[in-house]
Amino acid sequence: MTRGEKMGNGESSHAPDGKGKRAILASGGSFNPIHSSHVEMMQTAKERIESEGYVVDSGYLVCAYDLHVQIKCKKAALPVETRIQLCEIAAQDAGHESWLFADGPEASATRYLRRKKEQKFRDEEVLLVCVIGEDLWRRIGSYNEDGFRTLIVPRPSVPDVFGRTLDNYPVEPFNLLPPSPHLSHCSSTLLRSYFQEGEEGGVRKAVKEGLISEGVGEVLIDKKYYKTLANTGGEYREGEEGEEKEEEEEEEEE
Repeated sequence: MTRGEKMGNGESSHAPDGKGKRAILASGGSFNPIHSSHVEMMQTAKERIESEGYVVDSGYLVCAYDLHVQIKCKKAALPVETRIQLCEIAAQDAGHESWLFADGPEASATRYLRRKKEQKFRDEEVLLVCVIGEDLWRRIGSYNEDGFRTLIVPRPSVPDVFGRTLDNYPVEPFNLLPPSPHLSHCSSTLLRSYFQEGEEGGVRKAVKEGLISEGVGEVLIDKKYYKTLANTGGEYREGEEGEEKEEEEEEEEE
């Protein structure tokens, strides 16, 4: 269980035609670091599911294993405990602490959702919702097993390609609207480049532009985490590429 999270009461909320049933949302990723678009996409996903009559019990930002992030970001990788802490702060700053939590490490959001459902609502029919970005969806596809839904957040820079690709999938997923225009360009990669400009030019600028919350910015400055995130050096360690490939294959099997 994550901090601040409550166990379900076990009472069934099943109703004919699916309305009134519970739903659990999860988005997996590096979150190195968390930014405002991550939180906003979860809120958008919640609103989408609730508009269909479901009751969203909880949502989770599921942080990837350190090894995965180290391969991806080299020396600019924060440890999972720090990434979880920053995700929690971002959710609190957005006023979503009652339903949006952070957890990890985990390689697969689908695996995480299955485990969370068993922990909270073992004997209840619950909709499990994977919220993923278009880049990950292109790599692993949608997960359309009974009881699962995939919600895709498109990259605004490639809407036509995204639309043509979706035409090849006759079964749902749904295409979520992208976050608000002033955040649609945001990415963790962009933030790491900002942080190379230091505390004033980088972190405070990101807060001022709404790319990260004030609470996240304060911790990045206080703990000097922005210096780690700005680190562009480092090499892969021998054997890491193979381990990352195995991790991706596990995710594809989900």
